[in-house]
Amino acid sequence: MIRTDKSGVSGKCFSHWDKPGHGLTWKLKVPKTGKYQIALRYSCVEDASRQIIVNGQDYGTFVFPGTGGFGDSAADWDMFKVGRGGGQQIFSLEQGEAELRIVNVAGSMNLDCIELIPVP
Repeated sequence: MIRTDKSGVSGKCFSHWDKPGHGLTWKLKVPKTGKYQIALRYSCVEDASRQIIVNGQDYGTFVFPGTGGFGDSAADWDMFKVGRGGGQQIFSLEQGEAELRIVNVAGSMNLDCIELIPVP
């Protein structure tokens, strides 16, 4: 469900992402060929697991730590750079369009925005 009434969102957010197997796909604009991190601004009461697929390549399941709420206050939102154990997942992307697919593995989560961060 797309919402605009959550506190502290950057415009619209996707909420009630609750059902395992529910996947969402985005087309991302890649400004230039290079290495990138993917960061997602999200909220969830408890940990939520999501599978990340970029341009058809499955990078596996990542755990988004609970933020304490579902976005009813601005403090419920956090930024998650895709990675495990403190390490960052680096994505090599070509200039143009990249496809990002995220699938709910477990847990409920709201998603505010997605950011591509260039890696020097």
